[in-house]
Amino acid sequence: MGRHKIEVKLLKTTNKNLAASRNVGLPHCTGDIVAMTDDDAEVSPDWVLQMKRVHAEHPEAGSVGGAVTGIDSGHNLT
Repeated sequence: MGRHKIEVKLLKTTNKNLAASRNVGLPHCTGDIVAMTDDDAEVSPDWVLQMKRVHAEHPEAGSVGGAVTGIDSGHNLT
């Protein structure tokens, strides 16, 4: 797979609430697609490119989600 330029901007906030923190970041987004994941999620190396492809194939979609691949012994989604 070739290299692709993807711009990432990290913002600091004192807010500990995930949804509120995302709302702080959204006004700073400048692209056509906003990709979000949680700090404890593992994504494939081509995750952003997969999201871009699905959005291109389905421009009517308002959002795209990923797969949950399992649940560990502590009943956590993995």
